[in-house]
Amino acid sequence: ICVIGDAFFDIIIKTNDSYAEGGSYTPEMEFSAGGLANVSVWASRNGAKSCFCGCVGNDALGKEYEDNLLDEGVEPYILVAENERTGICISFSHGTERTMFVKRGANDSLKLDVLMKMLPKSEFYYFSGYSFSNKETGKKIKKIIEIIYEMEAKIVFNLGALNLVSENRHEFIDIAKMSYALIMNEDEAKVFVEKENIDEIAPELKSIVSKFIITRGEKGSISFDGNEEHIVNVKKSENIVDTTGAGDAFCGGFLAGISKGLNFKDALLLGHESASKVIERLGAR
Repeated sequence: ICVIGDAFFDIIIKTNDSYAEGGSYTPEMEFSAGGLANVSVWASRNGAKSCFCGCVGNDALGKEYEDNLLDEGVEPYILVAENERTGICISFSHGTERTMFVKRGANDSLKLDVLMKMLPKSEFYYFSGYSFSNKETGKKIKKIIEIIYEMEAKIVFNLGALNLVSENRHEFIDIAKMSYALIMNEDEAKVFVEKENIDEIAPELKSIVSKFIITRGEKGSISFDGNEEHIVNVKKSENIVDTTGAGDAFCGGFLAGISKGLNFKDALLLGHESASKVIERLGAR
């Protein structure tokens, strides 16, 4: 499994309604390597061979990022932007919701020619719509996907975020048509196919992509494996601490499952199992 995309250090802050403007507080906080590499980490934790390709800055965080991947059993293919800082993502976690603010930094210094020369041969290549937060970086990612598609490898694309779907819908449809599988949450799916009723979404998706997964939080997921639909229900967690990284954990678990030869539904269950672990603690890992 080769994950290609944004490299961020995550700062996750647990917030509540008691904070007053101008105050000083010491909330629960987590600081760790993150970004799209979280998917490769969860794939590795579930027994798959995985790597991550991304761009960091020529700074201490960039070096720590690569060391962290190695510690997690993930093979790093890291580009270094000499004049940029490693990207930072600050996430405010409040109950089951979270809001993220990012400084993309070195992520937008991705060099297409250099990455393609170092890119390892893999069975699955995973991308996210998050890379389209910057239009020029999005164009590079789409070009990489087109090249990999010509290599007849399996592309898995995650729509990433609701606003990015609405801003890049036509580009995402192009990518979906090249993808082995498309992953999204329910709100993203509605915008992607321009339908509000969940019963109308699946037929529209089938006309675009061969396989898809719609995650629905505590409701589980709805998916299509190319032959049949699957509805997976999950046990509601009684101890949700932070939902940051739940999607990455799900994708990492699912990818690990299919790469190890599990059938589609069993791979989904592995994805849900990984997501259930991460939401019971602060942080994306």
